[in-house]
Amino acid sequence: GGDAGFGTPFSKDAFEIASLGIGGLIDLGEKIYLRELKNGFALIRPPGHHALKNTGYGFCIFNNVAIAAECLKKKYNLSRIAILDWDVHHGNGTEKIFYERNDVLYISIHQQNCYPNNSGFSSDRGLNRGFGYNINVNVPAGSGHASYTYAFDEIVLKALNIYKPQIIFVCCGFDPSGIDPLSRTLCHADTFRYMTKTILELSEYICEGRVVISQEGGYSETHVPFCGLAVLEELVGGKKRYLDPVKETIINQGGEILSEHQKFMINESMESLNILKYNQNL
Repeated sequence: GGDAGFGTPFSKDAFEIASLGIGGLIDLGEKIYLRELKNGFALIRPPGHHALKNTGYGFCIFNNVAIAAECLKKKYNLSRIAILDWDVHHGNGTEKIFYERNDVLYISIHQQNCYPNNSGFSSDRGLNRGFGYNINVNVPAGSGHASYTYAFDEIVLKALNIYKPQIIFVCCGFDPSGIDPLSRTLCHADTFRYMTKTILELSEYICEGRVVISQEGGYSETHVPFCGLAVLEELVGGKKRYLDPVKETIINQGGEILSEHQKFMINESMESLNILKYNQNL
């Protein structure tokens, strides 16, 4: 055991477990890129999107998706990889790793200023060659299904269609759940179902369906399994067999209606979208 830094203590054998998790994700990504598998979900721990290139951070020992993306890029000489992060917390580590690069488009939807503090502003758009290739979509506390679907339709799908990645990685946190103890957003299983379904449909046209989903956060033992099942059902064909037992409780808290202040905050990311479009048209 030991301490990887910045809130990341780890237990005996955790280094080996984390290494195996990354290896599994790399293997999955390679098989999907080579079309040996249609798509896939890496159910791995610990999570990764907070980890920096030289230290752990916020439960994350290594940045799993960043490492897997870099491995694929180098092995197959890829020039356009997209990382979509819908964990409720900002993926500060992934952002920092690719902040000055244009060969990786990073898109993060997260609760405003939830974790880490003062991170993930919509005005943080990348630097130098990476300017315009970092898109942060902030949603205020109390946002739910309506905010996430609006952000997807107006920002995420358009950005991916502009960039046209050769493969898409998804940092799949289930902590936007309406009963997650570490956030204050109001998503339910059908929110994750919608995001998965729309990404899969779009990916068929821009990268032949190459989508790699990797588990990130999610801390409600009651709700995470049902959110996860929704994602997995979409990956294997979309047949809905399981109902979310707490959906009614969540939707009665107001997340099904997009408020003006939620829309305004999401629209702050439109400028990033415009910069990306301009860059890609050069």
